[in-house]
Amino acid sequence: MEEPEVEDDTNSNADEDVESMVIDKECWEHEVGDEDVSMKRATTTIQKKDRFLNKLCPNVEEEEDSNIKQLPPVYHVQNSEQQWDEMAPMLSMKFTNPTELKQCLTNYFVKHGYDLWYEKNDKNKLLVKCCKDKEPTCPFRLWASWMQEERTFQIKSLKSSHNCVRDFKIGLVTYKWIGKQYFNVLLENPRFSLRKIKAQISSTYNIIVSIRQCRNEKKFALSEIEGTLKEHYSRLWDYGIEIKRANLGSTMNMEVDHTLDGNLVFKRLYVCFKGVRDGWVEVCRQIIGIDGCFLKGICKGELLVVVGRDANNSMSPLAWDVVTIENKETWQWFLDLLMDDIDRGNGNELTLISDGHKGLIKAIKERVPHVEHRLFARHILANFNTRFKGEHFIKPFWRAVKATTK
Repeated sequence: MEEPEVEDDTNSNADEDVESMVIDKECWEHEVGDEDVSMKRATTTIQKKDRFLNKLCPNVEEEEDSNIKQLPPVYHVQNSEQQWDEMAPMLSMKFTNPTELKQCLTNYFVKHGYDLWYEKNDKNKLLVKCCKDKEPTCPFRLWASWMQEERTFQIKSLKSSHNCVRDFKIGLVTYKWIGKQYFNVLLENPRFSLRKIKAQISSTYNIIVSIRQCRNEKKFALSEIEGTLKEHYSRLWDYGIEIKRANLGSTMNMEVDHTLDGNLVFKRLYVCFKGVRDGWVEVCRQIIGIDGCFLKGICKGELLVVVGRDANNSMSPLAWDVVTIENKETWQWFLDLLMDDIDRGNGNELTLISDGHKGLIKAIKERVPHVEHRLFARHILANFNTRFKGEHFIKPFWRAVKATTK
């Protein structure tokens, strides 16, 4: 007689318990939603401890972590517009080429006085250390090379700590670096002496350079300035077209000379903006002053300017001209263009004030014979002082100048 099958109560109860726990867990998650993160973490901990729940309920956090994409690392990129004394190398920093990294290192060790040197230096890799053949050895070490997947030069290894003292004679400071720092200074004053350059470098950057370095730096800076100015002069035609496009009715006239080898050389340039001209014609008094000054930069010449007086007795620029030399011919060319712009013909109903330049006086008599011509009181006084010196004559002179009646 076969015995009836008896179900295993232990297994059935365990399965029921597992099912009830899973159901309770699902109901509980449905009720609380995603707001209480701490309770979810507690449920995950229960699953990890219970081997039955681990099989039936996989870990939700592991599934979410597996779905998150790994973002690429973000590296620092060298900012070329940053101030020179704020530049410093950083691990994984990216550069356009090795030259850009060397520029950053030069600014870095000039700021802090570190005596860095290149142990390996070529187009593919760069190894930089500090304090060559000195004791104690400085731990600073920088290794940089090209990245594999992109055309970028990157710092791969860096030990930035130093135990050395400041060095005032830094070998990696080249004349090109000095020339870039003094570019604007030499642009304004090309005759800046070598000794003054050396003294300023010593006080500004706290380093010692030789006269030879300053001489090479000055040659490099002046050659860069000359090349830059040549590029600017070659774009004067574009400048004139832009003036006429942006301010319709403006006048821009330029003349050039033809050399024997077929090149064009700048001769003179005249510019008068329509807005400035119309403002003078409509509201200003019919009095203009003409004068010139020397251009003392790399490109020599003279700047001729015409100004008027507005209702507040302030100067109102009218037109300007750049010429190679101030003589009768250039003044005649300037006056012809000016009278055409302000529509005064031979100078009718116009008062013109100038200095006593002989070429200008002859040009005024020929081109604008009907103009009322007067001289600047300052120039008259300069000639007046050659014969009558002292305050006894100067004060009556200015009283006579400012008088409104005879």
